[in-house]
Amino acid sequence: MARTAGVSTAKVSRALGNPDLLTDRTWNAVFDAIRRTGYRVNQAVRNLRMQRAGAVLLLAPNLGKPFYSTILAGLSAGFAGSDYAVLISDTEARPLGHTELAGNFLDGRIGGVISLDGGLPPAMLDHCVETGVGNRIVFACEWVKGDRFPVVQSDNVKGARLAIRHLHDLGHRRIAHVTGPRAMC
Repeated sequence: MARTAGVSTAKVSRALGNPDLLTDRTWNAVFDAIRRTGYRVNQAVRNLRMQRAGAVLLLAPNLGKPFYSTILAGLSAGFAGSDYAVLISDTEARPLGHTELAGNFLDGRIGGVISLDGGLPPAMLDHCVETGVGNRIVFACEWVKGDRFPVVQSDNVKGARLAIRHLHDLGHRRIAHVTGPRAMC
């Protein structure tokens, strides 16, 4: 790459990491060489050099349920074009071992977790907190009790009120509410 651009390997590295440190002429030479050669950054090597995992783990309790698969598809699309690979695990089909989640962090396999599973074993979550990686776990949809982990959730009660108000404003007066078992609400 450097030879094609007519610059040093250090300048190619700067062009890819800190382009503001280069003249426009050098930057253009490097990116012209990238276009001509079809060069691609080796993300695994880059992640190793930067000491980051480059992957996020998405946990769902059942990939067969459309609810979870739709959310996972949206999360995957959200990471598209980023520097992160997306790993998806079905925690119902293959429950994680007691130390497995923290081990994935500590081994450098993952940099973060988005969990849709509020039923993860407390001992596993305790181990993540004890090893210092608990701050890289975010819960969405379903979550564990307490305030040890960040949670992304919707306000279902407010959402229902807004929906009913909207239907009422449209003139509807006979509005039904269908729900699952009370324990799930």
